[in-house]
Amino acid sequence: MTIFELLILLVLVVLTIAVLSAGRELRQRREDAIALELLRVFGPLRETVQQQPKELLAWYPLGRAIRRLWPDACRRLDESTGTTFPFTREHVDAAHARWTASWLAWERNHDAEFKLKAAQLERALIAEERQAGTFDHERGTLSAIGRARIEAIEREKLERYQDRYEEYVRVAKAIAALEPPPSREPPQRGSP
Repeated sequence: MTIFELLILLVLVVLTIAVLSAGRELRQRREDAIALELLRVFGPLRETVQQQPKELLAWYPLGRAIRRLWPDACRRLDESTGTTFPFTREHVDAAHARWTASWLAWERNHDAEFKLKAAQLERALIAEERQAGTFDHERGTLSAIGRARIEAIEREKLERYQDRYEEYVRVAKAIAALEPPPSREPPQRGSP
């Protein structure tokens, strides 16, 4: 081999190394950009899901899809955050607990609201019927129309309760049914 051929070979080797190095650098930059974008999108969602547990039903499956599409970026995020990115089993459990607590608070408020509504209407109806002379003083009962108006409030209370309860059960079951995120640890040899 002549010196000229060796020089050409050396230039080709240097160019090959430079191209490979640039390719690795571009891949690394791409992975960094993906990881940053995932953090930008999913980072704030962790808090949103805790405040609005129903949101988890939309975002959790997307998080699982993200893990399948960009496993390397997710692995790096897992390592840097010390948790499974973007959602952990703890996020799911906390969202379920928050959803249940929200339901219980709504249930108490709903009951109190309608008790007050019925009591106010009954008081107003008694006053109206006393003034009109249609109140049954012997039995202390309202007229049929007055009782029907109170019953309408009770029906409205029950309908709203049933609608909200159906939503509560549907969402609670859906949250509870979310599959745990894939483990961050590689499976041990000999384990299924």
